[in-house]
Amino acid sequence: MNENIPDEINLMDYFQVIRKRKWLVILGTLVCMVVAGAVSLTMPKVYEATVFLMATKSRYQVDFASEKGKIATPLIDNITTETFNKLIVSPEIAAIVIKKLDLDKPPFNFKIHNIQGKIKTEAIKNTNLIAIKVQDTEPKRVPQIANTWAETFIEKNENLTSQETSDTYEFVSDQLEKAKTTLSKHENELKRFQEIHRIGILDKEINARTDKLVSSELRFSDIMNQIPVERARLDRVLEWNKEQERTLLSNDLSQVMRGMTNAQALLFLKERLKEWKKNLDESEERIKQFKERSKMPVLQKQIEDKIAKIAGFEIRLADIKLSLEKEEANIKLNLSKIMEREISFYQTRLAEIKFSSAQNVKDYQQTESEREKHPVTLTKEGLFYPPNPTYVNLSQRLSDLLISRNNLLNESNLLEEGISKLKKMSEDIERSADKKNSIDELLEYTNGILSKIKEIQVGSLKDEKSKALEKSIVESILSIHSMKEETRRIQKNLDLYNQHLDNLRTELEKERIIDLNLNREYSLVKDSYSVLASKEDQLRIATSSGSTSEQLVREVTREKTPLELDIKQNLINTTISLVTLETEAQRLKEYVIRLKEDINRMKVELAAEQLKNTQLTRAVDTAKITYDILSKKLEETKISTFVRKGNIQIVTRAVQPESPIGPKKRQNVMIAGVVGLLASIMLAFFIEFLEKNKAALAKPN
Repeated sequence: MNENIPDEINLMDYFQVIRKRKWLVILGTLVCMVVAGAVSLTMPKVYEATVFLMATKSRYQVDFASEKGKIATPLIDNITTETFNKLIVSPEIAAIVIKKLDLDKPPFNFKIHNIQGKIKTEAIKNTNLIAIKVQDTEPKRVPQIANTWAETFIEKNENLTSQETSDTYEFVSDQLEKAKTTLSKHENELKRFQEIHRIGILDKEINARTDKLVSSELRFSDIMNQIPVERARLDRVLEWNKEQERTLLSNDLSQVMRGMTNAQALLFLKERLKEWKKNLDESEERIKQFKERSKMPVLQKQIEDKIAKIAGFEIRLADIKLSLEKEEANIKLNLSKIMEREISFYQTRLAEIKFSSAQNVKDYQQTESEREKHPVTLTKEGLFYPPNPTYVNLSQRLSDLLISRNNLLNESNLLEEGISKLKKMSEDIERSADKKNSIDELLEYTNGILSKIKEIQVGSLKDEKSKALEKSIVESILSIHSMKEETRRIQKNLDLYNQHLDNLRTELEKERIIDLNLNREYSLVKDSYSVLASKEDQLRIATSSGSTSEQLVREVTREKTPLELDIKQNLINTTISLVTLETEAQRLKEYVIRLKEDINRMKVELAAEQLKNTQLTRAVDTAKITYDILSKKLEETKISTFVRKGNIQIVTRAVQPESPIGPKKRQNVMIAGVVGLLASIMLAFFIEFLEKNKAALAKPN
């Protein structure tokens, strides 16, 4: 039936159709344009006024970190311009504007949704500016609505800021009173302690006793070196005495010279004098050679140097011991301080969360109350009817507030659990820290405490002062390890120096024995030579006076030689010197022990006094810093309370428009003309299609 209808037509066919029905196309287009023009003429004129707002940070916003953690006011700071856009068109603002301008009275009878439909907000891109645009048919009313709307919103924002600032003022005031009480308490404790402490006296006493200890130990060391020498000297004196007796007995002149004439005796003495002279010269030569090669002065100098270095090592060991005690005390103190600060920090954060939770509940209730003013029905398709953007925005805000409340609740639970654990750890530190008998046990215990604190830490919450205290503890631990290593090194050197000192003393003792033997031999030979010379002189005198040798011998045998007298006197002196040295050594030993006990006791007492002073001073400093910060922030909060300055302000007020923005007659006519032209062409093609189809159906097969 449709075999004669061509499958394709070209552009000329389209053109022929339009040309054929050109009057239809022209008439349709003109009708649409006329209708659009008539409608535009009957539409009321629309005027638009724009007011520009600028969102800024509050000038006197209180936001600071105190010594006890983060203290911040809940003032709005990071609200974006998009958020302001939603808040500006809230029903509460709309209701207030209607009342202010009496738009709820005849002949206007505006409702909230009526005036909300006239408001448009726009956030200017890449700026903090917000444009509030109002469209209405009355040119005088447009700027009134725009300016009143902006002023109402700013007033509402200022009231909110003022209320939040007042809450902050009360919070900071309460914290300031607590800080003042704490500061007064710590200052009184420090004052009382400074009135009774003995730090300066103890320090002077320790220095004086340390000097006495060093001098006493040096003297004791010298005495202990002299005692063996005196004992050896006593032994040698006793031996000399016996040897002299044997020598005198063997050289008894009375036996040798008995029966000799004076000439014979004189000759005999001369020969003996020559022998003893030779022995005396040889003894002097041996002493000279020994002194040339002797190392006694060098050994004595080395021994003194070793003793001085050993004393220096012992003093350094005492200083290290005192430093270790101080570092140990610092670690215990810092552990307690960390626990106090962490507990205080968590408690402050918990108070902030409770404050924020209360504010969250308040905001939730207000938002829910506002949403109830816009009742809607949920359709089967899950859509709100009637459509209400304000209801949707308020519902989204309620959802956000609920999520925020859950997050605050979770963090609050974690903080409460952390505070409980920290308090238990603090009690354990008070009980166990002082019971650690060795530094290694204390270090192991400290590392365990620090690890537990890290495990308890909630998220990234960490007090800055606690970080500094942890750093101080780590530095103390490193210092302790360094001092322990230095102690091992000093003790090793001390053992080595003591061994060298013993070797030097042994070598010096050998040198002294050789020197004493040589001097003893020289004295013996010299005394014997002197006795023989004296006998020779006596014999010459006797020969000249006519005495016989036997008479001289009898006279000689009745005499005691000077050597005998010297040996006996030397024996007495040596015995007295040895007894004196031993008595002094015993006294010095007891005195040194007593000095060491006094010094150790005073060091412990001094360390305790210094630790107490450090604790009180730190407590006062911390309380002062906290008090100063709170005082400063309280003044800022006062200014913020009285200024009542919000974080948004009017930049440009709306003015009465000179010309309407609508309706746009020319634009409406042009659009209607285009639409009419297209519709007429489509109608022409449709009519052509119907005619061809009818003609084709009328033809026979």
